[in-house]
Amino acid sequence: MGRARQAARTGLKAYGPDAELSLLLALAHAAEDDDDEDDRAEEVYRDALEVFPDHLGLLAGYAELCLRSDFQDRPARKNRGPALAARVAELAPDSPEALRVAQVQGAPWLTAARDKAARPPRIARTQLYDLRQALAAGRGVRPAADQARVDAAQRPDDARRAMLAEALEVLDRPGRVLLLPLVRQPLMSGLVRGVLLGAVLVAVVGLGLPQWVWWAGIAAYGALPFWLGRVLRGARRRGEPAAAAHPVPQEAPLPELAPVPPYSSRELAFGLAGAAVVLSSLVGPGVWS
Repeated sequence: MGRARQAARTGLKAYGPDAELSLLLALAHAAEDDDDEDDRAEEVYRDALEVFPDHLGLLAGYAELCLRSDFQDRPARKNRGPALAARVAELAPDSPEALRVAQVQGAPWLTAARDKAARPPRIARTQLYDLRQALAAGRGVRPAADQARVDAAQRPDDARRAMLAEALEVLDRPGRVLLLPLVRQPLMSGLVRGVLLGAVLVAVVGLGLPQWVWWAGIAAYGALPFWLGRVLRGARRRGEPAAAAHPVPQEAPLPELAPVPPYSSRELAFGLAGAAVVLSSLVGPGVWS
């Protein structure tokens, strides 16, 4: 998807407003299944529809994005969906675009589940996977960061390599060693942190420690993931625009990075176990009281 966005931006910069290129750029953003990318997709749709107000593909794509939005997170976007769907049906009632929008509008849970299965993994999961692979191959943060910079220089068009190099540079700074367990073993570290949170609960209830100890435990539980999320988002902000500024080479010296595999049964088991421990820790004070 990163290469599709780069190609679309390059075309728009070179040739000016174009409905099909704008549609490609918006779809590539929306395909990432990320809230920030959905916001960028909406911005592209709205800008393009100001120039091409009756373009069927743009209207249908924007209608699908709005209809699939969560009302709690983006109420204004969700409310635009029916009007856009009606406009698509008015312009071309028997078109594939109108049928697709009608299906989304009539059974959004079915189409959302189908599309989610076909979508690539979330960009944050892709970053974590790339970081794990780089750290395993580099045998340390500094060697991995040096190698990632070399690879990114050879493929300046590759957003994944640029974001990987940026993230490794941040992880090599003092104090960032605390984030490495979350990168190397994210689900295992979540389980361990959940167990520690449960231990804090037992100490508060069983030993009569003050309530602020419990709230401090909750804050400590979420601090590291929040910090790592900021690191990943910062790497995306710096890496993706830098890669988009370079055209895709005809013959790349390095191939694309390996696709991200789906979650294994072992990872799912650890994730469910960690969620169960955290849930029991959160509801524990009410049960004990």
